[in-house]
Amino acid sequence: MWHLLAFLSSLCHLKLNERQQALLHSISEALQPVFPFDRCAITLYQPETDSFRFIAVAGELHSDYFQTGLEFSRNETCGSWVFEHLRPLVRGDLEKEQQYLNEHRLSAEGIQSLCVVPLALQGRCIGLLSVVSQQKDRYSEEDAVFLQEVANQVALAAQNMQSYQEIATLKARLEKENVYLREHLHRKNQSIGVQIRRF
Repeated sequence: MWHLLAFLSSLCHLKLNERQQALLHSISEALQPVFPFDRCAITLYQPETDSFRFIAVAGELHSDYFQTGLEFSRNETCGSWVFEHLRPLVRGDLEKEQQYLNEHRLSAEGIQSLCVVPLALQGRCIGLLSVVSQQKDRYSEEDAVFLQEVANQVALAAQNMQSYQEIATLKARLEKENVYLREHLHRKNQSIGVQIRRF
């Protein structure tokens, strides 16, 4: 439990404007000593396409397929079950337990175990936190509970990043409109000045 508190404390110190890959890098560095994995990933749900998009992938095990930016249909992944039930999913032997396309791909890469938990806010899933291992039966139900606690903090950090990005976008738009209005006002003032001089 002490490790969980130390990890959550380090997560709370992340800057709101950290990029998504930096967020996962910070998470994976804090998580790796207490929760072994070969690769971890954060995916966010894309409601307009009913899909998930990898926003960050980290770990020592490289994949030619599972990479940042990849978007895939919700139905292709075991994450769909996690998404629908808002509960963690643990697989200990992917060779025997694979049910989804992503699990077939993971198994082909030599992955034996996975643990997928929802990034949930206010009773709805906004994405997934996943860890995978080449070792069979690497994760237990207790591990899933631990990872869910981590995911709860990650969901807050992801929401903060999204809010920061929305604020930055609005700020940029307002600055652009402000420049336009100043230029427009300047032209109007010049036009009025020319008309006054004529009289």
